[in-house]
Amino acid sequence: MLVALVDGHREVLTSLSADSDLELCLGFGSENGQGGCVLPAPLLSEVGALGFDIVLDLYPPEPTTTDASA
Repeated sequence: MLVALVDGHREVLTSLSADSDLELCLGFGSENGQGGCVLPAPLLSEVGALGFDIVLDLYPPEPTTTDASA
């Protein structure tokens, strides 16, 4: 988990967030365009305490191509 990875660097990250925009980028895509994710409240609190914004990058399904000659 990201929070565990950066746990020993909280003070540095917090000081960086005072002068910089820190982002946690999360990507999500599905084959049929349906689905979602859950960001648990404790995770949001931890990430917020580090000064990170959360960016959700949603990927729509790829358009299907139809062979007109078939």
